Amino acid sequence: METLYLRGYMTIHESNYNKAIRNGEKILLYNAFTGALIRLTKNEYYEYCNAITKNDYQYFEIEKKYVDGKYVYLEEYDEIGIQKLKYEKNKYDERRLALTLCSTMECNFNCVYCYQDNKIHKGVMNDELENRIIEFVKLQLYKLDTLIITWYGGEPLLKIERVISVTTKLREMCKKSGILFYCSIVTNGYLLNRQNISCLSRIGINNVQITIDGPREIHDKRRILKNGDGTYEKIMENTKAAIGKINVSLRINVDNTNVAYLKTLYETLKACKLSENTYIARVQSNKSKICNDVINCGNSNLLSTKEYADIEIDSMIKLQNTRVIKKKLKPKTNFCSAASVNFYVIDTDGLIYKCWHCIGELSESIGSVYFKDTILINQANLKWLSYTPFNNSKCKKCNVLPLCMGGCPYKKLVFESSKNDSCESIRFNLSRSVIIANQIKVN
Repeated sequence: METLYLRGYMTIHESNYNKAIRNGEKILLYNAFTGALIRLTKNEYYEYCNAITKNDYQYFEIEKKYVDGKYVYLEEYDEIGIQKLKYEKNKYDERRLALTLCSTMECNFNCVYCYQDNKIHKGVMNDELENRIIEFVKLQLYKLDTLIITWYGGEPLLKIERVISVTTKLREMCKKSGILFYCSIVTNGYLLNRQNISCLSRIGINNVQITIDGPREIHDKRRILKNGDGTYEKIMENTKAAIGKINVSLRINVDNTNVAYLKTLYETLKACKLSENTYIARVQSNKSKICNDVINCGNSNLLSTKEYADIEIDSMIKLQNTRVIKKKLKPKTNFCSAASVNFYVIDTDGLIYKCWHCIGELSESIGSVYFKDTILINQANLKWLSYTPFNNSKCKKCNVLPLCMGGCPYKKLVFESSKNDSCESIRFNLSRSVIIANQIKVN
């Protein structure tokens, strides 16, 4: 092991984001600022602790790995300042344009927890809107190096011909201009048959997100067709057919009505070789009843953050989705791009929003592709662009800030939940997440 021998009077500064976790006979030392993770014997950890407490000692030694992982600094280092700089740089980066597009707000499902209520106009993208979107992107090509498109709805595959037309045009524009192009789609999976899989892959849609909410008897009570029929068999059939042809992410929406059945679902997904592509997400459906409380949620069907954190750990262990675990412990520059300058959601009326949860709320609209000045500097836009987790005193003091960057800005901005505790699950399951990550690293 390489050791740094330091002479003269020098103070070692320990990172604010170190977490020491006992794991059997070992100590896991994790740093949330860098994502570094090392295993130490108890004696090694004792020596580390001894070294950092010898402030202003004339001669001491410390292993280089602690400096490289930024567990310690040999001079004063403003970790908050560095994070803020990275956050602002990413936030105002105009070289990347991210658009969430809706081919239709209509849906063939009638999910019990859908937040898209009757206030949302069930429109479809027409030719004029398609042309306006193409023109909107074309005017920004000169400053872009990356274009990211996400298809959303409603159910976007109900109007797959529109998805094909717009995606093909945007992809070709990017190809001619030397711009990186990424495209994904969020679908319920019911219409993702072999023909549509082939079609999406051909036009450059390389990621598909599908939702499955439990074994058949549970899923078919939650995610049903408009006529009440179940959807489980069709979705599973389509998902299996998609594997290997397009990147698939399976999402499980979790609340108190299906949590008891997750083990059965995990076993099914493992048997079908789908578990490595699966992750869970907490249901926060009804806009007026989003649960931000840490311990006790007022809506009996919704999970508190603490409850969800425990279930999330169980899913990590059973699903062994290494991608999810690594992503969870990887430092971020932001929680969500919605608070970034070049991130927009465009609905089927051409109205522009900062977050897809805001669709249909006119007070949250920040412009329209039909306006001469497409993007308005109105109150809604300023609210999002001025958002920063570094204005929150709790966030600034939190040792998991680099991993969540203040959490979901929608909760704080639309529901003003900064008055409550709207922390992300990592605050409650960091130690267990690190232990799982270490097991993966060792194996």
